[in-house]
Order: sequence, then C-alpha cells, then structure tokens
Amino acid sequence: MTSSHRVRLPALAAGVLALAAGALVTAPSSAAEQHRIPGSATALPAAGPEPESASGPAPRSDRQYPSVVLPGRATEPARVAAAKPRHDVDGDGLSDMIVMEYDQSTGVYLSSISAWSDYAIYKTDPEASFKDLLPVGDVGGTTKPELLSLSFDGVLTLYEAGLKSTSAPLWSGGGWQKYNRLIATGDITGDHHPDLLARDHVGDLWLYTGTGTVSKPFNTRAKVGSGWGSTTRSSAPATSTATASATFSPAR
Repeated sequence: MTSSHRVRLPALAAGVLALAAGALVTAPSSAAEQHRIPGSATALPAAGPEPESASGPAPRSDRQYPSVVLPGRATEPARVAAAKPRHDVDGDGLSDMIVMEYDQSTGVYLSSISAWSDYAIYKTDPEASFKDLLPVGDVGGTTKPELLSLSFDGVLTLYEAGLKSTSAPLWSGGGWQKYNRLIATGDITGDHHPDLLARDHVGDLWLYTGTGTVSKPFNTRAKVGSGWGSTTRSSAPATSTATASATFSPAR
C-alpha cells in the first residue's frame, strides 16, 4: 500500500464503516484472531471460454426467480456525471443482478430485457461449490465488470463477467476462510479502483484497496475497525457523519 493510502486511511475509516453497516451479518466468533494475510495472489492463465459480448441476444430463463421491479430512469439532464454501474453485463448503462440459489444454480437479472437469464460461472472443478458471489466491479480498468467467487475452503477467485457466463479464472488466492464476511464495497478510497472489506471472527474490519490490475487485484490489508463481532444488522446513512460516528463505536 502506498504512503498516500496510509495517510488517507484514518479519514476514510468512518466512511468505510458507514458503507459496511447495512451489510454486516452476525456469524460465530469462535475462531481466534489470525494475522496471516490470505495466501499470495496467483494469476491464472486465461484458458477457457471468453465471456459473451453484450451485443448478442440475451436469453430468458425458464427457472422461477424472484420478481424484480426496477425504478424508472431519470429523464431530467444530470447536473453531475452518473456513477459508473458496478455490474453492467448487458452494456445498457445499468447494473445487473446475479443470484445464486441453494442448489448452486446461478442466474442474472438483465435490465435491458427486464427478465432473468441463466448464468454460468466457469469452474475448474465441476463439483466445486461456492459460499458467496461478489460483483466487485471493473477491477482491471477494462470497462468490463468482474465477479468474485468465494469457496467454502476460503479460495477467492476473480472472473470477467460476460452476458451469459464468466471467463476462465483471472486470479485466485487462498486463506480467506479467516473472515466470516466479505463485502464488495466499490471504490471507497477515491482512486477509481474497486475495494474489498472483510470482517474476521473476532469482529475486526479490514480494508483491501484495489490495485487496478486483475493479476493482483488487491493491496495488503489495513485495519479500519474493531468490535463488530456481535453486530447483527444495522443501517446508517453514509452521508451522516454524526450517525456514523455513533454507530461505529466498538461493541461492548
């Protein structure tokens, strides 16, 4: 992590925690604190299928997924540039939603057709299963979104997300079982690279800032909070410094 990031971290801590407050869920805190950083990043060869282009037709799924009602798009001219969508796989300028069901089947809700479509995540092991999927954003600066998968044995894997499926793995790293919650926060440091927030089993929060490259997507972690082991679920407006300061005091 660069010295400029170290200087900015104290000022960013309240904002980081405010973003995390609505997403943290309680989990067993029986494991002792581990200080080992997750296994070294491993860049993987891009062997395997390329993700489909967003220019092709988007197939609708026959599976029964939850209903979705999207808000209407603004018609007035924007006074400031709109934020870049984090997970726009169909190229229409709006983020799309990927879900994983209990049977490990995956689907994507495409805003361009307002319907669900089946979605395939590339697996080197056909029998592998995922604990979580994280739409992390444009990690490599290619204008295309990437997706993270987390396995039950703590392997975090990065893919490029296409219209119908992901690419082959671009990067993979082990040791992430030391955390009981990972949150794809988007860019919270202001450097235009997506970041990652993690909570360990004793309730400490760790920030992994983005690097801007898929071969090593995250920098070494920095601690940004503690006392979150007994947190269930809370929400706080990120724009309210007073609320954030009160909410993010360590739990006692």
